[in-house]
Amino acid sequence: MVSLFEMMAEFEGVAGRLAARRMSDQERETLTEKYKTCEFYARRGDRENYHLANNAFHVTIYEGSHNHYLIAHASSLYERLAPYRLYELNRAGELMRMHDEHGRITEAIVQRDGELAYRLLKEHTSLDSDLLGDLMATLGDSRASFST
Repeated sequence: MVSLFEMMAEFEGVAGRLAARRMSDQERETLTEKYKTCEFYARRGDRENYHLANNAFHVTIYEGSHNHYLIAHASSLYERLAPYRLYELNRAGELMRMHDEHGRITEAIVQRDGELAYRLLKEHTSLDSDLLGDLMATLGDSRASFST
């Protein structure tokens, strides 16, 4: 799992850097709309719909890279890690924290600051060791309850 998140963070960062350089004005507007959709669900505490909107936000960045290999691989890896991301949304304050990060990412891309977009996206998608520990402990508890 750690290796997958290391690759995801790099894919996200590179996609952000390229999107900041390559997105059309219309694509930047679309990204801003995806950000606003995430906000709508974050403010309501709607984790399930936020999760779907979050996927659309990230896919918009991948597509904005205009690199077909990156789009394919980042999208595939995003889907593989989706259950972890959904679990992550259960932490108190997580929806708004993620949304705040999306705001900074959106601004960097709209302002065409590729290096900032790279750094923000890499940080945004890096593995949180505390959360991984919580997830592993929860999985351990569920396995124990199934075996007894």
